[in-house]
Amino acid sequence: MIHICFAYIRHYKALRNVSLKIDSNYDYHFDLSVNVLTISENKTYPKGFWGRGVYSLAAIVGNNGAGKSTLMEFILNTLVDGANTKEIDGVLVYEQDGQLVVWGKDTKVVTAIPYKHTISIPKITCFYYCGHFMPNVTYSDL
Repeated sequence: MIHICFAYIRHYKALRNVSLKIDSNYDYHFDLSVNVLTISENKTYPKGFWGRGVYSLAAIVGNNGAGKSTLMEFILNTLVDGANTKEIDGVLVYEQDGQLVVWGKDTKVVTAIPYKHTISIPKITCFYYCGHFMPNVTYSDL
């Protein structure tokens, strides 16, 4: 199984230097000035908190215009087109089969947790739900 843990966006559309912690099992800090990502275990997070079948849960909330959709677009473009594009300007951490995998151009990783550094992002099957209400769109438009 693959799931996203952390994303750092240096530059994507109107987003600049945005850090997104998706998985609470770990703590992340990205120092842009030296291009170093520090990962540590979150010792305060209760193991097995969500029970069986759910590893982690995250929500992206904010006011209109805060960048929620742009943030999701970055993540989806990274995961769906990541293997095909060179335009991604950020860092992505995901867990695959119990091992952390870090992608980020010229990014140094500091951690005691076993991880693998990769130069390519795998295509990950994603499910994206958007709650935007569009009253002028009908079923036939889809």
